[in-house]
Amino acid sequence: EGNAALREAQILASLNHVHVVRYQDVFTHRDKGLLQICTVMEYCRSGDLAAWMAGQRDAGAAVPGERAYVWLGQLAEALAYLHGRRILHRDLKPQNVFLHAMSASDLVLKVGDFGLAATLESGRRSSRVGTPCYLAPEVIYAEAYAESVDVWGLGCIMYEVLTLDFLWER
Repeated sequence: EGNAALREAQILASLNHVHVVRYQDVFTHRDKGLLQICTVMEYCRSGDLAAWMAGQRDAGAAVPGERAYVWLGQLAEALAYLHGRRILHRDLKPQNVFLHAMSASDLVLKVGDFGLAATLESGRRSSRVGTPCYLAPEVIYAEAYAESVDVWGLGCIMYEVLTLDFLWER
């Protein structure tokens, strides 16, 4: 777990994009002999996309097509940025997409939670990590994978945004 936290801090420290949660600082803290790695990140006061969609669902409100289109572009920009740096998120889901209010009506999406992220320095990956409902087929079947796993997650998210329904039964 400490390695995952350290990896997340190292990856976050290297990122600077409007649609990626901004890294602020990392420090260690020892509590009862246990070393804890603490990462300080940008606070996205509007919560995560999963909670926002649940609110829309509860209110019986549809997501305007224009908003969904803009959000798809924002997440695609974030993935292009990450993939351009050979970083895979590997756990893209609504709970890891955060909303930042630029104004009362302008919500911007930011990708966060890089605890399962990995680099593609040595080619394709094959470890089976992520959240089951958002896993790409190549991960499920333990095949080698690359950026396509994040694109699959993006597709799952957009299905949920557009329909306010889950892609798979839970």
